[in-house]
Formats: sequence, C-alpha cells, structure tokens
Amino acid sequence: MLPILSLVFLTFMCVALGILTMTEKTPALSRLLRLHDASGVDIARDPEEMSERRDLREGLAALATQFAGKAGRPDGKGYGSVRLRLIQAGYRRPSALSVYMGSRVALTLFLGTIVLTTPLTWGMENLHMFGALAGAAGLGFVLPGMFVDQQRRRRQRDIQRGLPDVIDLMVVCLEAGLGLSAALLRVATEFAQSNPTIASEFRLVVLETQAGKSNSHALRGLAERTGVADISSFVAMLIQTERFGTDLADTFRVHSEAMRHARLLAAEELAQKAPVKMLVPAACFIFPATLIVTIGPGIMQIMKAFE
Repeated sequence: MLPILSLVFLTFMCVALGILTMTEKTPALSRLLRLHDASGVDIARDPEEMSERRDLREGLAALATQFAGKAGRPDGKGYGSVRLRLIQAGYRRPSALSVYMGSRVALTLFLGTIVLTTPLTWGMENLHMFGALAGAAGLGFVLPGMFVDQQRRRRQRDIQRGLPDVIDLMVVCLEAGLGLSAALLRVATEFAQSNPTIASEFRLVVLETQAGKSNSHALRGLAERTGVADISSFVAMLIQTERFGTDLADTFRVHSEAMRHARLLAAEELAQKAPVKMLVPAACFIFPATLIVTIGPGIMQIMKAFE
C-alpha cells in the first residue's frame, strides 16, 4: 500500500505543479499589469519573488517533460496542431506543450491509481473494475484537452465581441493621420484594460513588424494565432487594401458595419433559441412543481374522503 500511496501523491503533485506552470501570472498580478499598460504607472516588483517564480516554472517544466515523452523534446515533430491549440488558448511558452502532454499522462495515472486504491472498487468484479479503471484513465486523458479548448473558446469569444469596436478606433486613428503600425499600437494601448486578449495580439503584431517582419506576414500570424474567422477576413481585407492602395479608413468603416450587423444577427439568433432551450427545463422542473401546487391539495382532500 505504501508504494501505491507514494505514486498517488507524486502524480497529484505533478499535475498540480503542471497546472501552475501553464498559468503565467496570478489574477491579481495580471490586473495590475493591465493597469500599468493602460496608465503608464510603474509597478514595483520584488526581484527575488520574480526569480523564484522563474526557477519554479523551469523546474516544473523539466519535471513535466519526463511525462511528456517525445513532445518534451526540442526536436519533437508531429505536434503542430497541438501547439497551435495551445497558442490559440493563450499558452505560448516553450514549455507549454511539455506541460500539456505531461499533464495528460499524469492525470491518467493519477485517476487510474485512485480507482485502484478506492475500497469501493475492491469488491467489484473484474469486468466492472476494468470498466471503472478505463473510464477514469480516459477522463484523465481528455481533461487537459477540454480545459485548453475551453480557454481557446473564451479567448475567441472575447476577440469576436471586441473586434468591431477595435476597428472603429482604428478608423479614427487612420483618419487622424497615423500609420497602420501606430494605429495597431494605439488600439492595443486603449484596449489593454477592457479587452486584454485582443490588445496583446495587436501588440504582438506591432512587435513582429518592429523586429523585421512584413505587415502581411505579421497579420497572417495574427489570424493563425487567434483562429477567429472574423480576424481572418479582417486580415485578408487589410492585406488586399494595402496591396491595391485603397483607402484604409473607408474599408475599415464598411467592414465594421458588416461585423456589427453580423453580431446583431447572432444575438437575435440566440434570443430566438432561448424559448426552445427553456422548454426541457420547464417541462422537467417548473411544470411538475406547478402541477403539484395546483392539484396537490385537491388530491389530498379526495384521499381523505376515501379513508
């Protein structure tokens, strides 16, 4: 029993530390950094604390690599789609792939070990125990993927909601005489607090162009990193406009109106689906309760009459 409990403890620690590694900043620090980007006020940081956090992340990444297998190697191939999913979910660190693959293996071992060490499963038949073990292992294998997909959908939803307002601000910046890079940087600064997801993506585009990339390559990278259809159409329109030399402000204004109309249609569609979605909960919970309150006293009186 002692080796099994030791394995359970080790697996649990690996999973917990792996999740901490994938999280770059605490929520409080993230909010402070957004305020710092928006206001320009310097935020004092403890160098020793930052160094300890960095050492902890590096150590946990090295530990997760032991579970990751080929995905943890620098020359690991065949994981391009997984890397793209992690990037679209906001995990861009080099160790993100190792942590993700290692978490899948560690969770599989951890939940399987929990099933084997639970007293309830000791009295099961072999077939039932095998089914419980397979279910727990499968759940541990898919949980990291479900978490990453949920984070990716959240980021894409934030980008879709904020893109029309972003384009409106870009129209104002372009009409004021700013260039494309300066407009993107201005948008990233203004939306650092209200929509940090799209602000970070635009800031990364500006940094890539400053590092020597062309505007078209940096914008295509933006579309690939986000995985949002509206961003892809926005990037294609921007590249075509820059290639043919047409007015960016007019093109952005028309595109912003089209996106806002599409967002209104999507909201109306969700509103039309609401009554249908409420039908099943109403039939299962509200209607029986109303029926009991309405008919219950009468049924009780009838039962008393026949006693």
